Amino acid sequence: MHNPKSSDKEELLTTTPAARELEVSSQRVIQLEQQGILKAIRTATGIRLFRRGDIERLKRERQEAKR
Repeated sequence: MHNPKSSDKEELLTTTPAARELEVSSQRVIQLEQQGILKAIRTATGIRLFRRGDIERLKRERQEAKR
């Protein structure tokens, strides 16, 4: 679901690919959204979309917290 006119940080991922990127379950991604840790865009049909830049930011934060 990549728009070639947008930057990679604007690429949108659905819940399952976002979960793969973060190495967590899809349910955990939904929990992160519900907790306000990860922002989702909702489509008219209710599908959650996550910006790649937000996923990358959270990955970095998690890696820094492990140090």
